[in-house]
Amino acid sequence: MKAQPYQIVYRNITYTEANGQPEQLDVYVPKGIPPTGGWSVIVAIHGGGWRKQDKREYGPRIASAFVPNGYVVVAPNYPLSSPGNPTWPINLEDLETAVRWVKLNAGTFHIDAGRVVAMGESAGANLADLLGTGSGLAGTPSSAEPAAVDAVVSFSGPTDLAALYASSPQAREAVVQFLGGPPTAVPGSYVAASPVDQVRPGDPPTFLVNGASDPLVPVSRRRNWPPR
Repeated sequence: MKAQPYQIVYRNITYTEANGQPEQLDVYVPKGIPPTGGWSVIVAIHGGGWRKQDKREYGPRIASAFVPNGYVVVAPNYPLSSPGNPTWPINLEDLETAVRWVKLNAGTFHIDAGRVVAMGESAGANLADLLGTGSGLAGTPSSAEPAAVDAVVSFSGPTDLAALYASSPQAREAVVQFLGGPPTAVPGSYVAASPVDQVRPGDPPTFLVNGASDPLVPVSRRRNWPPR
């Protein structure tokens, strides 16, 4: 991968070994003197239907757009599902750990720990949205570093997984593999993994982007988020 003159890259840092599986992230840092208080940071979460792709594709794309403009970009991997091996809620739990890692290591990379953005596309946008809504955070030990983010940018993110299952045959297999069954079999998982069902007052600002003719994640599947 070609080095870029505007950034320093720290690759393959292990941020968790939960469930016996190490997960790694890459950090892209602007060259130059950081601003007072540190750089804002984007946690860039790759897509791929919760079952493919990794940080090597998404991280460089987001870094090329934002590092020259004064952002640190952190691109984590997370567990990917496979047939018979659903990964909910481990995906989200590991990404919560990645956010905590960013905050705990803010001084090392001159990051402003109070300006953390979760950004993702497709399945990664679903997980970024969940970081914004705080799904799963209720079980966080009080002594742990908070995993809350300060803003979310979501590209083509499915927010209602039961509706996605019903309306998008192209996405149905990925959703079933991710959650471990259809909505009739694991209804609680569909609710917990659907950001639209987790929205609450005080959630951070969220910017939603969706193609009007997206066949994989139809724009109608956002189901009036945020709710009126």
